[in-house]
Amino acid sequence: PALGLAPGCSPPVLDPPAVRSCRGEAVLECDGYEWAIATAATFSPSMVPITDPRVRPTVTVDLATCGEGTPSAPTVQIAAIFGANDAGEPGRVVSLGTVRAASASDTHIEATIDNPFTPPIPPDTDVILRFTPVVAGCDGEPIEIPYRTGPSFTP
Repeated sequence: PALGLAPGCSPPVLDPPAVRSCRGEAVLECDGYEWAIATAATFSPSMVPITDPRVRPTVTVDLATCGEGTPSAPTVQIAAIFGANDAGEPGRVVSLGTVRAASASDTHIEATIDNPFTPPIPPDTDVILRFTPVVAGCDGEPIEIPYRTGPSFTP
C-alpha cells in the first residue's frame, strides 16, 4: 500500500498551503504566516518601448496573505519570461525588479517604476510577466500574465 496505509485507505487530503500557513504551520520552506498568493496583477501601459526612459509603467498586484499575522511587508518580484517554444523549452527568465507593500497587513500594491524593459528582452514580442510574492524571504504562489513589449526606443 502507498505511504504505508492500510488497504482501502486513501492518503489524507491536505489543506491548501495558504490555509496551513495562516494556522502557523510551516509550508514548504516557509515558516508559518509567511505564505502569500498573488491573486491579480496588471502592468500598464501595454507595449512599453524597450529602453525608453520616458515611460514609467504602473504595476498593481493584489495579494492573499495571513493579514495581521504576516511577519513583514510583502514584496513582489517581477520577471519576464520569453523564448519558450512548442518543443517544451521553458524560455528565458529575466528579473524586472521588485515592488513593496507599505505594511505587513497590506494586500494591494500599486507602484510606478522605471522602465524595466532593456536587452536581452526583445522588442515587439509576446512575453509572460510573473509576479512572485515574497514574505520574510519566503517565495509564495505567483501569478503570470501575458504582455507584449513595444518597439526598440530610438531617441
